[in-house]
Amino acid sequence: SVIETATQGTAAGGDIDITVSDLEIGAASENGRAGRLATAVGMTASGRGGAIAITADRVDVRNGGQISTTSDSTAPDAQPAGDIAIAATGSIVLSGSRVDADTGLQPSGVFARSEGTGDGGSIVLAAPEVDVVDVAAVSTSARGTGDSGSIRIHEARRIRVIGGAQASIVSSR
Repeated sequence: SVIETATQGTAAGGDIDITVSDLEIGAASENGRAGRLATAVGMTASGRGGAIAITADRVDVRNGGQISTTSDSTAPDAQPAGDIAIAATGSIVLSGSRVDADTGLQPSGVFARSEGTGDGGSIVLAAPEVDVVDVAAVSTSARGTGDSGSIRIHEARRIRVIGGAQASIVSSR
């Protein structure tokens, strides 16, 4: 299942704003795909990417589930991908992965990407406990001419990054 907004032109992409007690993303559906919250900027778009804001008691992203913002725009006036902010009063747990027949290993996690000329978004996680475990990832990346965003973790009493998990900022230019 997917909740997604996108822009393909000059207008801004829509934001996703979720307030809930418990948010779980990732249990594979009947078609084998994991759940996903996403915003995107299309290849020729110049509009700003939508932001994702989540407020919950507990956030659990697993089994290949993903929260992501992406800018694929190669437009000379490309705007950035949206930012991601997740605030939990209890915990944020990112765990596991799934194998996709077409693309291979799909880690669970939070991703802000730029594949073109726009900048990638930033990621902010705020919770007393943040676990990134068993191949899951928190990542910002830029694979074109745009800059990658930042990763900030606030209000944590405990942060665990174990079992092949990653927290990374990547820029390939």
